[in-house]
Amino acid sequence: SWAQLFQKIGARYVVLTTKHHDGFTLWPTQIPCPRKPNYFTERDLVGDLTKAVREHGMKMGLYYSGGLDWAFNEARIEDVHDVWLTIVEEPEFVEYSVAHWKELIDTYQPSLMWNDIGYPAGADLEELFAYYYNHIEDGVINDRFSQRPDHVPENVEELVRPESPHHDFVTPEYQVFDEIQEMKWETCRGIGHSFGYNRNEGDEQLLALDELIHMFVDVVSKNGNVLLNVGPMADGSIPENQQKRLEALGSWLEINGEAMFDTRPWN
Repeated sequence: SWAQLFQKIGARYVVLTTKHHDGFTLWPTQIPCPRKPNYFTERDLVGDLTKAVREHGMKMGLYYSGGLDWAFNEARIEDVHDVWLTIVEEPEFVEYSVAHWKELIDTYQPSLMWNDIGYPAGADLEELFAYYYNHIEDGVINDRFSQRPDHVPENVEELVRPESPHHDFVTPEYQVFDEIQEMKWETCRGIGHSFGYNRNEGDEQLLALDELIHMFVDVVSKNGNVLLNVGPMADGSIPENQQKRLEALGSWLEINGEAMFDTRPWN
């Protein structure tokens, strides 16, 4: 199982995509999409993986696309500027997405709230965060709940998020810091260039094992975590070229993990 593999390679926590930008939920939600009927799984994939992860001694976090939902807004994103303009701001979506987060909290008690692509400006995030912390005392929240600014500048070349109203850690994507950070951080990236399964990604597109180990050591030395994406195929299996790298990293950690886990940066 996935959970057995993740435990074997030394993972301490898992984050599952519960709803990506397409709006389809991987749990049988009691708050169905008002724009698309039956737009959720019948099998509780979130619950099944959460149970397995915890049985193998790991923490479980949940990802949710709180800014983009193509069931509500199908506008095409052609450049970085469009990202902020396509965040769904309708009151119906605000109520829907907040209700989803609360359902995920109540049902699965996630150790981590991993939101993506910002959040509607009309949402009361202080109330949502208080709801989470009152239910999960040791839970943590990422820095991607930024709400859209009043003015979105033209011709921006990279996605610069406004400051999140609150967060416990920051999430640079496919990036690392040059110096030790006082605040806990987590770099997120795929083993290759894709977050989902990409059949065109061969070994030459994926991180070599020595690159993966060097990145992991570098990030940990600067007070960071690595959230490494696995892109399963349609049948749920992990592609062999990804699995080989995970297993090799696990073998390295069997020998060297004591110098990595439960450590602190040192000058």
